[in-house]
Amino acid sequence: MRSNLTRKQLYNCILEDILSGRYRPNAVLNKIPFCAKYDVSKEEVDNVFAALTDDYLIAYDQEKGYFIKKYLESEIKQLVYLNYTITTIRFIKLMHSLTPSVIEKINSCLQELKKLSQQKNDLPKIMQVIDNVVGNVTQIVKTPLLDNILKKAINLWLYTRKVIAYNIQMYGKQLINFYIKVLELTLNQDELSLREFLLSFINIWETAFLEYYGKILK
Repeated sequence: MRSNLTRKQLYNCILEDILSGRYRPNAVLNKIPFCAKYDVSKEEVDNVFAALTDDYLIAYDQEKGYFIKKYLESEIKQLVYLNYTITTIRFIKLMHSLTPSVIEKINSCLQELKKLSQQKNDLPKIMQVIDNVVGNVTQIVKTPLLDNILKKAINLWLYTRKVIAYNIQMYGKQLINFYIKVLELTLNQDELSLREFLLSFINIWETAFLEYYGKILK
């Protein structure tokens, strides 16, 4: 009996396989194991591989086919700076969109972050809370053009989530405190301090990113 997976479901299943860390950079992806695992055709897997390529999660070469993209250090640095630039624009826009309902949402995120900062590092909870904060900001600040520009950087983040998770026990509290400070500056409408604070973190995140990437994805 053939699988009833939709294309989106199959995409998510194969994406999770890639995010599992099972494949190293430059590893060639064979369609047959995916066909067998999910009981789908080669064409269906090929369509997902093409979509993953469009989303910058894997790459394609005429000679070797689809493979895991290996990002160069220079590319990672560019993406970290791109992420900083768009994060700055997004929070400044949020700062100028402070309605009572938006302030309530920000305060709710702050309470959750501050509560988490007092607890022992809990990897799943940290990831969940940070995703919730970013999701709320994205929902409030509609920036379709920025979202499209950031697509490559976001997908690099998705690809390295497992890498960040691997060592988040060391940097978890730093991530939490980062978002607490950013949200407090946003509420205080202190644009200059917000810009300076975000800028001060470029080297920190760049170093951490390269460290994570180097430890797991050699």
